[in-house]
Amino acid sequence: MNSATRNKLFGGLDLAVLNIMRSRDWGMARYSDFVQFCFPQLFSTGETLTSFDQLVAKGLMTTESAEALEDVYKYSVIVLS
Repeated sequence: MNSATRNKLFGGLDLAVLNIMRSRDWGMARYSDFVQFCFPQLFSTGETLTSFDQLVAKGLMTTESAEALEDVYKYSVIVLS
């Protein structure tokens, strides 16, 4: 998604954030819940995913990818936990 699409659509609304919020309307799980569902072996009992740095530390994505994902979520009222 380029910055023009992300930042200028619908009078300045962020398209990525809008899509995240739409998914919540349809009952889609939080990203952190989905990651823990897919990779339960990486999380101790009671441990929760609370930061993007954990994604890198657990080998789930590169630093660059985690930073890009964090950039998408930074304007969302819906955060990791």
